Order: sequence, then C-alpha cells, then structure tokens
Amino acid sequence: MSRVKGSNFVTMRAFAEKHGVADALRASLTPDARTAFDEALAIGWYDAPAFVEVLHALGPALGKPGAEVMRELGYFSVERDMTTVHRVFFRLANPAFVLEKSTQYWSRFHDRGEWRVERLGPSQVRADLVGCGIVDTLFCENVLAYIARMFELVGAKDARWEHPACRARGGETCTFTGEWR
Repeated sequence: MSRVKGSNFVTMRAFAEKHGVADALRASLTPDARTAFDEALAIGWYDAPAFVEVLHALGPALGKPGAEVMRELGYFSVERDMTTVHRVFFRLANPAFVLEKSTQYWSRFHDRGEWRVERLGPSQVRADLVGCGIVDTLFCENVLAYIARMFELVGAKDARWEHPACRARGGETCTFTGEWR
C-alpha cells in the first residue's frame, strides 16, 4: 500500500480549518481517514487511501465541485510550501528548472512514484509522474494546480498547464505539460 507524508494531512487540515469545514469533513470520514486527518504529524507516514478519501471529502464539505476544490487546495499548499526566500531565488531561474528541482523532492512526501521532466523548448516542459501509488483524478487535479501556482509564484507569465494523460483515465503515466512566456 502506498503511503504519503503527514505534512499532506497537516496542509489539508489547515485548509479545512481556514474554510471552516473541518468538523463537517471529519464527520464524513471513515475512522481510519479521520484518525489520519486529525492526528497526522508532518514527519509521519500514513496510508494513501486515507489521503485520497480526505481529498474526495473536501468538495462535499465545501459544497463545491471536487476539481475546483483541488485547485484551491493546490494553490494553498504551494503558498505554504514556498517561502519568500524560495520565491526570490526561483525568480532568477527558468521555471522549468524550478519544476526539475521540485520534483526531486517527491520521495520526501510520497513513497512511490518518480518524475521525469523534459524541456521541450525554452518555455515548454513535459513532466511525467511514473509509478505513483495514487491513481485518482482529483489527486492529479491537485498536482496540476500545485505546479501551475508554483510557476506563477516564480514569475512565469501566461502559463498554461494541461494534464493530457492520466493513469486514472487509462493512461500509462500521468503527464503534465506546460508553456509560459
């Protein structure tokens, strides 16, 4: 079974509390997911199915479509993760470099999966997430939003991101493509 770092739960808990839906969310979760949501420590490792369950419960708790909530959560997450120092430093680099460096940290937060990043041009990139232990469309929406917001924060202009292939939709890998100016 795939596992995720507790910091993912800590961020979802902060997001739910910020929006005033933490109690409603808790009430909708199975005991295992509720325990992970309530008690996760940033440094611990927790079962990925509980993580996915919380992702799916956020939309109904907020009364919004899941994909919309995943975009909000992705933005919220990257803003918590990237300090001002990171933002200033990364503004000096090509956004593709930022993606390449950030994907190297994947194994610190997920026990399965590997990123393969390919620069397609000076302002185009393709990133394949291979072998991830989570196969879920909402999860991919969250990853896509995280990447998109990260690019905005490092100064990419008019960035456009797509998710043309997804294991949850029958693809061999989860592919994310982006271009910017």
